[in-house]
Amino acid sequence: MNDWKYMDTGGGGHLPEVVKTVSPYAVDTFTDLYRHGDGVGGPLLVGVVSLTPDAVERMGPEVAGGFTAELAARLARALKGRASVTHLYPGSRELVLMATTGATETAGWRDSLAGAVARLCRGPALAAYAVRPGDVRVTGSEVRRQPGTDPAVVFDSVLHRLAGDVDGARAGGAEAEAETALAALQEALQGRGLRLARQPIVNLHDRSIYGYEVLIRGPQDSPLEQPDALFALAGEHAAARRLETVCRRTILRYQPADLADGRRLFLNVNPIASLRELVDVLHQRTYEPRHLVVEISEKSVFDHPSQLREELRMLRALGVEIALDDVGTGHTGLQVLALFQWDYIKIDATVTRRARIEPRFAALCSALKCYAAEVGARVIAEGIETADQYAFCRDRGLELGQGYLFGRPVLWR
Repeated sequence: MNDWKYMDTGGGGHLPEVVKTVSPYAVDTFTDLYRHGDGVGGPLLVGVVSLTPDAVERMGPEVAGGFTAELAARLARALKGRASVTHLYPGSRELVLMATTGATETAGWRDSLAGAVARLCRGPALAAYAVRPGDVRVTGSEVRRQPGTDPAVVFDSVLHRLAGDVDGARAGGAEAEAETALAALQEALQGRGLRLARQPIVNLHDRSIYGYEVLIRGPQDSPLEQPDALFALAGEHAAARRLETVCRRTILRYQPADLADGRRLFLNVNPIASLRELVDVLHQRTYEPRHLVVEISEKSVFDHPSQLREELRMLRALGVEIALDDVGTGHTGLQVLALFQWDYIKIDATVTRRARIEPRFAALCSALKCYAAEVGARVIAEGIETADQYAFCRDRGLELGQGYLFGRPVLWR
């Protein structure tokens, strides 16, 4: 199999679940090209372009469907009739591309496909969907015609192969990667190899920097470099609490000079039990608590409400501000907003991105902004990655924002 390399060339392991419902048009197109071709003697090329499940979840089904349809239309125009482009099955987020080529044209066609997908995903026409590296998978296979074979059976086999090839390659290296990851975790738990990154939070009126969210990065060039992977493995080995403590102390060793002008340092603290340790650290150091904003995940509020109330009281007494994080991810009830006095309400990135193109999510942002104004809190819109998203949030009166448009996380040196 030959991969058309762009972004993540994973195998798209969800394809075997849908090949039984493949679009009749896709099957008919493959059958016609397989049997008759275009009068050329080269192989039949089959490519699959798909959104990853994580991307679909982040965008939401409606937005993901819109992106796929728009990509299909623009990809067909970009390839100028050199390939058939269709959905794998009705309403799917997978596209099938098929073409016949001369024996010497194969490499060029694959390059053309990879380049077209890359340009379209980066271009202005699809910018509103804020596609990230790794969101799109592209795989491809060359099919040699064999007389007497059923094209529908061949097509089914090709799709299964495209779905399984990369998964098999990944499995072969899984054991070695697991050992490397465990070694990186042990290093992190000793406080070695942890690095700090920061991402700016800006005033949406003039884009001035209001503060920074501080983020942990695991040992460099390890499987645990990203925090999600680091904390997931720590949880599997009952070391999440210990890792939280090590990360928090690593962060609070720093007193950045550029916080002296009143900028805030946003620190995510979970689980709730970790708050008492944070209070102790703040009592022991000369760190300025008035610069610190503690972010609490909305889900954690339900776990220990009585304990949370006491810990927040002690933090406020030190001058620390409190933010409710991940608002809109599905855990929030109205009582979460009303149970405590929040200084900041952080709208989750999934809500921010959908709000510009879905009226119900836009209404939710407006409602949160009105509620915050009533109770003396400030709203922070997360996940702003395009100029259109920025304009929407600013025009809705949201005060603060965070996202790749204003700056990606960079290491704090």
